[in-house]
Order: sequence, then C-alpha cells, then structure tokens
Amino acid sequence: MFDIHSPHDYLEMATENVQVFFDGVEEAGKAINAINSLNHLPEWVWKGWLRGSEPDRKRLGILDHSSWKDWVDSEVPHSKTIRALSNGIKHFDRQPITRKSGGWGRARWGQGRWGSSVLVVNINSGQGSDDAKSLSVSDAIRSNHDFWLRFFEQNRTLMNGGSS
Repeated sequence: MFDIHSPHDYLEMATENVQVFFDGVEEAGKAINAINSLNHLPEWVWKGWLRGSEPDRKRLGILDHSSWKDWVDSEVPHSKTIRALSNGIKHFDRQPITRKSGGWGRARWGQGRWGSSVLVVNINSGQGSDDAKSLSVSDAIRSNHDFWLRFFEQNRTLMNGGSS
C-alpha cells in the first residue's frame, strides 16, 4: 500500500497516528486514526511475517491464524477494546459506549490533566450500566502501542529475515 510494504512500515505509520493523537487527546478523529491503525497491526504482522515463518510461530506458540488472534487477545493490552472500538467506528455501531469526560473537575480522578477532557470507553460489566467501569482511551492506546513497540524490538531480526 503506497509506501507501506512491511509490518515495520505499518508500525511506523501507526506510531505517527498515535503521536498525532497524543498531541490532541480530546479529539475523536485523532483517536479514531490511532485506534484503527493499532487494530490492524496484528494482521500486518501475521501476513507480513508469521504466516510464512513456522519456526517463529512455534517459538511464540502460534499454530495458525486463529491461534494468532487468540495470542493477540491474551498478550496485547486492551486488544479487545481497541478492536471493539475500531469495528464500532467501521460499522457505525455504538458499542462499546464511549464518551468525552472531563473539563474542570469532571473527569474521574487520574484521568487527564486538570481542566481538560479525556475520551473514555466503558468496559467490563454491563456496557453502560451503573456498574460499568471506564477506561481512558489514551491509556488503552498507549499500553497497546507500547506493547507493539517492544514486540517489534524483540523480534526485529526475525521480522527482517534473520534466523531464529
């Protein structure tokens, strides 16, 4: 695609989208670009590297595409939330429930800077019920992206055609 030819190229593009988001964490459009980029990163890793490398799949305990998806869900922070948000954006589905929270003293303690808004998503019990918990979208994006940066660093030689 254009000048994105490898999983590493895709990570660079996703990183740019994440950095743009963190320049304006209150803006839904920037969040959408970062979320969509991170959601599709595992497919680039699968198709651009793991699908063709049985030794590396074995090293990670990956049998096939289905087990890769399971691995991502269990190992990558907030991957299910990122996927749910991305699919909700793509299919105009209002689940999971999201909102802008904050302003002067309105954000939950520890979410965002004082006086600024943050984007949050309801997670866990009940999607919208009183007992639902919320997660800062910036926390989900940051921890998911940080995982992928470490993953690429740890597997850099292998992804570039080196031996395992």
